[in-house]
Amino acid sequence: MAIKQTALSSKYPFFRESTFNSNLEEYIKNSRNISVFDKQLIEKNLDIAANQVNMFDFLDIVFGKSQGYICIAQKNSKAMRNIYYTKKQLAEKLPYLLDKSFGQDTYVAYSTFFNKFLGYSAEDSKKKNPVRIQDNIQYTCMFAQDLDYYKIEGMNDQKAIELIAEMVESGEIICPTFIVFTGRGIQLIWAVKPFKNIVNYSNDRIWRAVQHKMISIFDNVKLNPDTVVKVPNAVTRLAETPNSKTKRTDGFTQFSLVKAFHVNAMELTLDDMAMFYGILPTPNKKVKSSLKQQKSFREISENHSQPEAPTYHSNVATLRNWNEFTLNRQREEDVFIFVTEATKQDMDLVGKRTWLATFLVFHALVSSGGSIQYSDLRLNQFWELLVKLNIDHDNSYQEMYERTRKAIDYYNDWINDTWDKEKYVQGGLFYKTATILKHLEIEKNYYIQWRMKTIKIKSKAYEAARKRFERLAKGQVKGSMTDYNEKRSTDKQEKIEQIKQLVQENPNIKQKEISEKLGLAKGTVSKYIKEI
Repeated sequence: MAIKQTALSSKYPFFRESTFNSNLEEYIKNSRNISVFDKQLIEKNLDIAANQVNMFDFLDIVFGKSQGYICIAQKNSKAMRNIYYTKKQLAEKLPYLLDKSFGQDTYVAYSTFFNKFLGYSAEDSKKKNPVRIQDNIQYTCMFAQDLDYYKIEGMNDQKAIELIAEMVESGEIICPTFIVFTGRGIQLIWAVKPFKNIVNYSNDRIWRAVQHKMISIFDNVKLNPDTVVKVPNAVTRLAETPNSKTKRTDGFTQFSLVKAFHVNAMELTLDDMAMFYGILPTPNKKVKSSLKQQKSFREISENHSQPEAPTYHSNVATLRNWNEFTLNRQREEDVFIFVTEATKQDMDLVGKRTWLATFLVFHALVSSGGSIQYSDLRLNQFWELLVKLNIDHDNSYQEMYERTRKAIDYYNDWINDTWDKEKYVQGGLFYKTATILKHLEIEKNYYIQWRMKTIKIKSKAYEAARKRFERLAKGQVKGSMTDYNEKRSTDKQEKIEQIKQLVQENPNIKQKEISEKLGLAKGTVSKYIKEI
């Protein structure tokens, strides 16, 4: 059953309103299946539609575009067993299995698998090899978080949903595809376009990094996330199946049913999740390589004096997919975009130039597989931009070049997996997006964020600003982007006139006093005085 998609909603980033209709039995084995209260709890707090779905709708939404065997796991007091079905077999065999085993806790794995039977161990001819392992994964289809907040004193379903709603609205998390009430806690599921997930390769590292990031986010608000979700062969509870750990006294049964609500119809991808949570890629594998002597940098550019690029030997990352190449190239472009737009807004770039140059060199090394020739070319282009914009003072190209050599050390540590893992989650200069915005001092400058390719926070406030800028650019609202930029130029001239007036009134006035009176940065005041 395909999900009906609506137009992209403006309520949250990466969000489409759910219009999914599911046929639910009111009762299953004398246990109430429909939960009006949970539905209202979600809709009241998130202000979106919450549509309860049955197990087959849940499985279809998550695994509808995947291939391979779907693993249904069942657990009793003695052990857990794994049963493997193709999508075609699910409709026929799953109802029979659940009917015969009703009362057992039932789960479904995050991923599909190549084989349902891997033979016997060479060491023990009677012992079967495990099947639900990452080496057997064909596609991974979801991200999941298991919130055991019921173990925290004072926490309940209502408070948990309120916290989840706050995080979605503030842009801390993407609105999940499903909110699942397990009877004791809540599980959040983000269905994603199925992707290959080979252990320790790029997709696997990104998936684990996103899971780890979300665990830390939910841990910070005391929702007690279970760390079992850290592996892609883990399982999550299946909708409309019992939770034997819950105890009820309604006269019918001693368990409650797992209830799943479809709340976000956006077709998410691994790249969407990585970009939202600021996870940058790592190489698929390391290849021993010895780079030949690089050309003298003078051969690349004759515009500036520059020492010859050093001979550099390193393990070189082989960049094999879109995310690893394009995302880092876009980080490079964002450095140039930021400097250009910040200059138009008369922002003070003192103290930021060397940091930006080092950041640029690192990402140029990553995107080129360790080519110093390419990274030096990008540094040279960056210097030319500074010269063109007249912001190269108080520094020399030689000085900037020497300071940015530490980017090679960062790159080497990243490639060789030798960075300080106690201090940093990832090596190199792979900053979180929020950290970059803080360094650049543009956390709320949504115009510059809009202009850049990847360095932006996907928050409600940003989305509102982005839409206005897009309408301005198309002339759909009063004014235009030309008017908007002209207004910025006019504002600048007004500030210059105000400075002139202050200087005329008090020729001995200090730049610090002008800065305080007009609310301008000291660097901006200095720049305007030079123009005067």
